[in-house]
Amino acid sequence: MTGRLRLMNDWILVKMDPDSKKTLSGTLFKPDEAYETAMRTGRVIDVGPGPMAKQHGQCLGFRVPTGLEPGDGVLFNRIIASRTKTAEALHQAILEEDECLIRPADILIVFDHNDPPRFE
Repeated sequence: MTGRLRLMNDWILVKMDPDSKKTLSGTLFKPDEAYETAMRTGRVIDVGPGPMAKQHGQCLGFRVPTGLEPGDGVLFNRIIASRTKTAEALHQAILEEDECLIRPADILIVFDHNDPPRFE
């Protein structure tokens, strides 16, 4: 996605690790099941500039950075919802197969992607 589009606010583009297609308990994903929650690991590809800072509903004129950089490793909650034709077409048009967009609230752990923790 980098170069094709620009991320807005606090959105984060993550390339999912190939071995993280299982939950931490080892259960395999079933893509057609609705609202399955799983922990995934991946590498940050791109980060939006952060949301605008606000105080009492008023914009303060600067952005609050997410604290992430491209190359960071992340463990995150990924909710897999039922796919619709529109969502599938959007995903194919914008993202690679192993990429996803997440928010900072989805991230549980940030780690060095070259030395990932073992979750076994």
